[in-house]
Amino acid sequence: MLRPRFLRLALFALFLMMCTLRAEADTASRRAEQAFVRHAPVPAWVLPSPALPEAIDAPFSVRLNDVQLRLDAQPASYVHRALVARDMGSLQQVANIELSFQPEYEVLQMHQLLVHRDGRTEDRLGSADIRFLQRERGLEQGMYSGSVTVAIVMPDLRVGDTLEIAYTTTGANPVFENRYMDAAQWDAPFPVAYRRVVLDTPEGRPVGHRLIGPAGGTLPVVSEQRRDGRLLRVFEGRKLPATLFDAGAPRDVQAARWLQFSEYASWSDVNAWALRLFQAGAPGKALDTALAPARAAPTLDAAAMRALEFVQNDIRYLSLSLGENSHRPAPPAEVLARRYGDCKDKSLLLVTMLRALGLEADPVLVSVALHKNMGQYLPSPMLFDHAIVRLAIGGRTYFLDPTRQASTGSWRGSASRWRVPRCWWCTRAAPGSTASPTRRRRSASAVANR
Repeated sequence: MLRPRFLRLALFALFLMMCTLRAEADTASRRAEQAFVRHAPVPAWVLPSPALPEAIDAPFSVRLNDVQLRLDAQPASYVHRALVARDMGSLQQVANIELSFQPEYEVLQMHQLLVHRDGRTEDRLGSADIRFLQRERGLEQGMYSGSVTVAIVMPDLRVGDTLEIAYTTTGANPVFENRYMDAAQWDAPFPVAYRRVVLDTPEGRPVGHRLIGPAGGTLPVVSEQRRDGRLLRVFEGRKLPATLFDAGAPRDVQAARWLQFSEYASWSDVNAWALRLFQAGAPGKALDTALAPARAAPTLDAAAMRALEFVQNDIRYLSLSLGENSHRPAPPAEVLARRYGDCKDKSLLLVTMLRALGLEADPVLVSVALHKNMGQYLPSPMLFDHAIVRLAIGGRTYFLDPTRQASTGSWRGSASRWRVPRCWWCTRAAPGSTASPTRRRRSASAVANR
């Protein structure tokens, strides 16, 4: 049972957190309205879409799905879709449109919103009800991304109508230092009459592409065009059948195929990028204060455990992943001052503390979701979804997760308080690390806390 004083402190901390998130949400909403353009011309670089093909006979189908990705000073993504519903249940999917973007660094421009009915075409862009929503799906887990959903409610949309929409999203997270990567879904849970993906890049900047996913199905027809010093790779498909998805399948099972694009030539490029992010700086007196219990420990083993206990139990988990903070960790001094952080913040703090104790420690980028076949992907930072710490001590290597709580005791204990997932992929962010991501299995040499 919580004591009254502790309960008051907990409620006050929760109140402060909610005030912080509310202020961030209000700022993001205002920024979203400024970064949204309702009527904008189609960019000159866009390849004209073909005439709308006939709809496939299905409750819900896509007549046109045209996505064009352009690598430029400001990368852009042009989307042109035409959707049709033949029953009331499917009409719900068409009538409520949701587009997500990051107003911190992206601009969303709407080009057209048309309804085709009985041979007539109506322009609905001016009259559509457009709202900006803060839908932080990870809020209950203490995760705030700053993403804004543009919700478009279509009045008077009927069964049999075709809804045609076109828009462009421009901008990229500066944390990736103008290195390009993107992806486009190829398969879909509904039939598609015409599918096209265009990758438009300068001829002097090679960008790799790869079709990821299971074998079989209709393969894209690939062609190339060159114009004005640019290379256009075009992936086309016609009359693509619906792909069935198993809702109970593991997260790492690729049920549908998708196109991956990446400018990273090797995993060493990814490692070099991560190294530039995980620079600790000098946290000063705050670090000395935090390290005092560890420095008073009788052994290095005990000192490392106390450092881990401090980061796990005294720094609460909260992720404000806005802009560059989606991947750039906060400086240890800032984390110590505010007493919260996410996996990358806490990992950099722990690495800094362990190195101050004279121990060998490095941050490690982890893909928890991808348990196998990491070799099928092109090198890209986007494949990693977690950060932990590698510690070498006493002739053994340990992988520590500073986001876990209540780790106490000794490295040598027989009961593991938390282990890494049974299988996971990681790449070590350390100088000279050039290897591809390594698949780890849960074992005595790859446990978080013993």
